[in-house]
Amino acid sequence: MKIIRLAKFWIGLLIIAAGIFPAENAFGAAPGPSSFKPDMSFEQAINILRNSTSPSLNIAVLWKDIERNAAISKNTPIGIDGVSGVPLRTHLKLLLSALSAGSEAKLGYVIDDGVIMIATEKSLPGRLRTRIYYIADLVAR
Repeated sequence: MKIIRLAKFWIGLLIIAAGIFPAENAFGAAPGPSSFKPDMSFEQAINILRNSTSPSLNIAVLWKDIERNAAISKNTPIGIDGVSGVPLRTHLKLLLSALSAGSEAKLGYVIDDGVIMIATEKSLPGRLRTRIYYIADLVAR
């Protein structure tokens, strides 16, 4: 049972990370990001993104950081219309760019341990890099 939930989680995460599939829900079960309206609140837009895939995406928004450093609240209007036929990650980038316009701090996101974390760019953890080191000289023969 735990393996099935984990597999569903990774499939949902791959959808947003790879951006292969459009954000539209083919079965019309839940509104997709193309239903964004300029007067919609930031919190409503996040909920639409969260529920636009099955299983739902794990999205964590650091609201205190965003309110203090970017002066953006849950009720701030997003100011953009939805776009159809683009990957979910494009909707997320557009949403964060629209909200950051005119703000002191820019919003960004990282995917960390299977969670999409949204905060100001200064508050986000750095992106990880894989480095390979030659250690043959350090190993005893």
